[in-house]
Amino acid sequence: MTQVYKRNMVEQVKALFQGYLQGNFPRGEAVSVFEIGKTRFFALMEAYQKDPATFSMAYQSSATNRHSERAE
Repeated sequence: MTQVYKRNMVEQVKALFQGYLQGNFPRGEAVSVFEIGKTRFFALMEAYQKDPATFSMAYQSSATNRHSERAE
């Protein structure tokens, strides 16, 4: 299974979120289209609702370099 942001184009996801928010289809249908769980769906929905214009599904790592400078 590939990542959700690789399977679906952002504009398609925005359209599905808009339809969900307008009550055009239930959450279960949206989750099955995205092939994601309920928790991930609501995390993406929250990000979309904060700012639909700049919504992105790209994974953003917050991890820093795992090796210390002394190890190098």
